[in-house]
Formats: sequence, structure tokens, C-alpha cells
Amino acid sequence: EDDSFTRLTVVGALRHAGLDVVADCDNSRDALTQFRTYRPKVCLIDLDLGVGPTGIDVAAALRRLDPAVGVVLLTSYEDPRLLSPSLRQLPEGTRYVVKQAMSDMDMLIAAIESAFEHPRQDSVSGQSADLTDTQVEILRLVAIGLSNAEIARIRVVEEKTVEQAIRRTAKRLGIRGSAKVNQRVALARTYYRLIGATADLESNRTSGA
Repeated sequence: EDDSFTRLTVVGALRHAGLDVVADCDNSRDALTQFRTYRPKVCLIDLDLGVGPTGIDVAAALRRLDPAVGVVLLTSYEDPRLLSPSLRQLPEGTRYVVKQAMSDMDMLIAAIESAFEHPRQDSVSGQSADLTDTQVEILRLVAIGLSNAEIARIRVVEEKTVEQAIRRTAKRLGIRGSAKVNQRVALARTYYRLIGATADLESNRTSGA
């Protein structure tokens, strides 16, 4: 976890719950070093580690070192594809825990215990069955403010194809444009909600940031 406050909070809560936390770190290189030193049975990893390798890359590297290690991804992204359309698949047996869906630490502890007992079973992809890979990418590109023409150039398709893809994505999400609802704005808001950024946006608005 690259956010020190989140990392220390989670570590403290897990230790308070009686779990043996042997190490914590804020980057992928340290994670591999600490893993070789302590050889933990389960690793709790953030999906988005900023610039460089993702949590999935780290998990895959750890599995190469120890095929039996349990992996739990703790993330604000409801679907890992929202971070990047080119992410590799989650390692077999990965537990995928969304921060916004956690009602208490017991949910995270249960995922850790499950990964400890059955590290390569009961794999959870974390992917939403509601959206295809193309629709996830369209949602992301709309949310960052690209026009249909710009999206068409990136995806190497006709602009009409992008328009149709946006309509299908909006329909799948139950979003219908009207005089009162801007479809693109609604899609962007949905994207930021799915990556857990809604709370941050509301906080900035309240503070005048």
C-alpha cells in the first residue's frame, strides 16, 4: 500500500484483531524483498500502487516465488479493468476486496483467513459481469474527458462506432440522456464511483478545493 496512512491503519487493525503482520511496505521492490525475508503465508496488496507495477504484477511475482502463498487484493476499484484495460488476470485463488463494500474489518479478516486455508481455490475475478472489456475502456475514456473523435483515434475505429459503444455502455448501466441528464457526465460520475473516487470528489467540493 503506497498510502502510508491507509497502510498503517490496516496494519494496526489486523494486529489488533490478532493477526501476525510480519512486514509492511509501500512499493513493489520492497514487497519482494520483505517476502523473501519473512515468507508470509498470505499477502495483502493494494491494486493501484501508482507509477510502475500494479498490485496484480506484485501478486504474480510473489506466486512465482511461492506458488502456495495466499493473495488478497484490497482496492477502491470495483472492477480491476477500471485501472487499466491491459491488466493481467488475477492469480488463481485471489480474494478481491473492495474498500467501499467493507462494513467492518471482519470482512477483510475473513478474506485473509480464506486465502490462508485455500490459497489457490475460490478465485474471485473482481470483474463486473455488467460490462465488457470494450465498455469498461469506453467508460474510462469518456470519464477523462475525451471526445468521440479522440476515442475513435485511440481505438482505431470510426467515430460512429464509438457513438454506438457509448450508447450501449450507458444502456447497460441504466443511464439515459435527457434534457435534465447529460449522458457523458452521468457516465463519468459512474466511472469515478466505481473507482472509489466519489468520496474524494465530495470532500474537495465541501472544502472548496
